[in-house]
Amino acid sequence: MDGIDDKNIETIRKVFKNVDQNVFDQLIDELALYEKKNADYARVGDIHGNFLRVSQIKRIWPNMDWSSPVGTAISYGLKQFDAAMQMISEEYEGDVEGKDKRLRDWIVYLEITRAMLKHIEKYK
Repeated sequence: MDGIDDKNIETIRKVFKNVDQNVFDQLIDELALYEKKNADYARVGDIHGNFLRVSQIKRIWPNMDWSSPVGTAISYGLKQFDAAMQMISEEYEGDVEGKDKRLRDWIVYLEITRAMLKHIEKYK
């Protein structure tokens, strides 16, 4: 269990004694992963800052259909862009994915968007 010592895990197990051991271990693993990934997005500021910032960006274009395939690809890209910008502006490196990986992912989503726009009728 990443980041949680055995004594604390055993204390938590005693509280949740009716939870299957496999389910318990999975949930602890998920909690540790959530902590690492969310630290990449929100090391500084609101713990849900990525969602707040991306939603603010999306409000700039109220007529954009964010539920379309193109809108979805752009949304995924914005998530990566925001994470990279947060790391750059606050001067830290991500624990799960760093600035370079996030920027490269952003480029991939932009290329996917460009490809879909060549066939816009199919991807509206």
